[in-house]
Amino acid sequence: MFFHKSYPTLEKKINKRINLFLSELKNNSDLSEFIDVFGITGPAARGQAVKDMSDIDFYCITTKLAPFKSIKLRNKFINFFKDIPVEVELLIFSPRIYKKPDLMHYEFVNGGKILYGKINKKIKLEKIPK
Repeated sequence: MFFHKSYPTLEKKINKRINLFLSELKNNSDLSEFIDVFGITGPAARGQAVKDMSDIDFYCITTKLAPFKSIKLRNKFINFFKDIPVEVELLIFSPRIYKKPDLMHYEFVNGGKILYGKINKKIKLEKIPK
């Protein structure tokens, strides 16, 4: 389970969609080669999304900059989560985010839930440009 158990029906539906999407990533070589890391960030990573009816932010770092593949990935993601009654968003970043991290990347690396792939090192807050 990825979410707190306070809203079982909605959480069950979201968790099922996440599992289906992860299966799709793992079984589709085109996607699995394109995605370096995929996970949840923000309130959802802390188990507060459904409880507080917050949005659910998924975070994805790709292996390369490829706009058409990013569009294909986003469309596939939208199809998996289109009937979820809370806002579900896929944030896609190229590998450049490792060299120039921002606050969202910092939050994901240090407090997110990685569901696919891995991040090898934590980011220190002082590495974030002002």
